[in-house]
Amino acid sequence: MHANMIFVYARSALAAVIVTLLAGSVSAQAPDPIIGVWKANVAKSTYDPGPPAKSTTTKYEMVGEKVRVTVDSVQADGTTRHYESISAYDGKDYPITGNSPYGDTVARSRIDARTVRSVNKKAGKVTLHRPRSWPPMARRGRSQRLA
Repeated sequence: MHANMIFVYARSALAAVIVTLLAGSVSAQAPDPIIGVWKANVAKSTYDPGPPAKSTTTKYEMVGEKVRVTVDSVQADGTTRHYESISAYDGKDYPITGNSPYGDTVARSRIDARTVRSVNKKAGKVTLHRPRSWPPMARRGRSQRLA
């Protein structure tokens, strides 16, 4: 009976260690607040030059260690835009496919957990340089103010 109780305690202790290790690895991999589908809040956004797009939806998704950004928009005149890129947050230029008005490459880098700096270029010349921040997980809907 004594040996059986030692076995039960050892098995319980091993299970507790495994649960603790699994919980630690899950909490260490906090979700990226940028990943998801975002719709531009046109009423709260700033467009220079204008006029603003009627709608813009941007999807961020992980592809291995990189992020795929897909943008679909309807412009004020009714024309549509669709473009995407797959890049790392390493500041290097990556190609943009589709009809982006901002250029043919993008370089992204992380400023902090909720802010990304994007630098767009056309034929090697910078056309757009912007940081973009996302709200904390607890407060975010799924809309974003564009500036």
